[in-house]
Amino acid sequence: MEGSMAMYRYGSPGRRRFAACFALLAILLLTFCPARADEAGFPRQVTLKDCLKAALANYSSLRIAREQVKVAEYDKEAAFSPLLPRVTAGTSYTTGNTVVNGPGTFDTRKTTVSYTQTYMDGGLTRLAVEKADIGIKSSKEGYTLTRQDLEFNVTSTFFTLLQSQAQVRFTIEDVDRARHQLDLVRARIRAGDAAEVDRYPLEVELSKTELNAITAANLVLRTSNSLRNLMGVPPGPPLEASTDFGEVRDVPSLADAQKEALKRRAEIMQLEDAVASLGKDKARVDLGNRPIFNLSGAAGQGIGSWTSPWNQWSVNANVSVLIFDSGLTTNQLRRSDSQIRIALEQLAQKRTDILLEVEQSHIALDTATKSLPASRTLLVSAQKNLEVQEAKYKAGLATTLDLIQARTDYANAEFALLQAQINYLNARAALQKSMGKAPLED
Repeated sequence: MEGSMAMYRYGSPGRRRFAACFALLAILLLTFCPARADEAGFPRQVTLKDCLKAALANYSSLRIAREQVKVAEYDKEAAFSPLLPRVTAGTSYTTGNTVVNGPGTFDTRKTTVSYTQTYMDGGLTRLAVEKADIGIKSSKEGYTLTRQDLEFNVTSTFFTLLQSQAQVRFTIEDVDRARHQLDLVRARIRAGDAAEVDRYPLEVELSKTELNAITAANLVLRTSNSLRNLMGVPPGPPLEASTDFGEVRDVPSLADAQKEALKRRAEIMQLEDAVASLGKDKARVDLGNRPIFNLSGAAGQGIGSWTSPWNQWSVNANVSVLIFDSGLTTNQLRRSDSQIRIALEQLAQKRTDILLEVEQSHIALDTATKSLPASRTLLVSAQKNLEVQEAKYKAGLATTLDLIQARTDYANAEFALLQAQINYLNARAALQKSMGKAPLED
């Protein structure tokens, strides 16, 4: 009974470890198999530039924003219509009976072509066209805003994929280190310098590292799917993010960053367009208080009349002046003034919000930049400590807990450096977005 109990106690963790290793191997093979194009033809190994290019070409929200620009351009063409010439053709046939000058019947058939055009309408068309121009500009800024949001989301997701891939590599290395430390303990147990129970904490640590590796590999799969969705490409095997961390760039001054943001942010431009559009609405209402002069003309020609030749032309001119409308126009003007003041307040608040956003992004980037050298120093120190503790354990001067703590400290230092690098990349992208720039724009 004791023998079977011992086999259950010591054999079961081994079987569980074998199952965990098998699952880990399956996920890692799926995640890190050689990069090649998937079934849709999209390469599996991608750079940030590749992802941004695909997203800009495929993402549906961006295509919708492009179409909205076209709609605004069509609206401008329609705004010209009141002053554009119109040519119409028509035909008519009349038959009847009359008793004038004696009973009888008559038949009349007429075909006409007519031309009409309004030459002046008191400035209404001009205001409509100017407002349509503002609408085109605003829709283009909406497209820019949609594109910037998409680029930032793609960039953040790409960096998350990059981080999760590095975490998989680190956890695999941590698994190897845990096995190495377990081998050190077993060697001392075989030599009679350590008790059998000393291996249990190391076996627990090994199981933890294997589970961490599986979790990290799963994160790669989920992040890759999110990135594919943002790029507008079909689901497929996990993508492999490829990038060079590159040199740390100089952080621009806060004043320069805020100045650039106020000049380039699409949200500010859209609110400025809203103020201008409301101004055109007010000017249109104000036309009601002024004399309005209209000039139009028309001409027609009968073709093949059965009764008599038919043709006509006319020129119409009129002037209208508002005398009294019970205060309706005045009320509309006051309403327009209130709407303009609301839009100006929104514009002022948006400028304040953007300045604060730039300042926060600037602080985050400055902090991330300064944390990089400290994280590298921490990793070097943790690696030296790990080597020292393993050497001391071989000499009998350290415990298994010292080994575990040293390995844990080294793993944490690796993750800290990785997190510092990702924080730097994300902070740099966030500052670019807050300034109204693309992620890869200088």
